[in-house]
Formats: sequence, C-alpha cells, structure tokens
Amino acid sequence: MATQRHEPLWLVVIVESGIPACAEAYRDRRSAKRRECQLWKDMNENDDAVGVFQVQVGRPTSCVCDTASGAEFDEFAAQLDEA
Repeated sequence: MATQRHEPLWLVVIVESGIPACAEAYRDRRSAKRRECQLWKDMNENDDAVGVFQVQVGRPTSCVCDTASGAEFDEFAAQLDEA
C-alpha cells in the first residue's frame, strides 16, 4: 500500500472572552496569517485572542502553534495533543 502524503491545514482559532468561538481552516500559512491580522484589528486584546495552528489531517493530532499571543493557545494545543 502506498503511503499517502497529507498536506497540512492551517487553523485560525478565535477566542472570545476566554471561550473558543470559531475555527477557520486554510490551505496555506500565508492566508491564515492574513486572516489573523484582520481579526486582531477588531478584537479586544484584554479579553479576546486569535491564533494560527498547523494540523495534519488524517494523522494522529500534532499541533504547532504559529502565533505570538497568549497562554490560552498553549493550553488549547496541550488539549489537542491529549485528544
């Protein structure tokens, strides 16, 4: 059986008042980072957060956080690794 190559997806996770509110998937990092920047413009930095994560679909979960903001995302990534 041939090994199937899985392309990564980039997730933009939006957290509002400490609650994950939305996740958007992108095929490339550049699009995800662009969306992250757009979202930060309208967010309350004290209560809200947004982060970019790289995930492999079809493989055991492994999450790479690609954002400079927040302990919330470290915790979120740890939960994904436990799942």
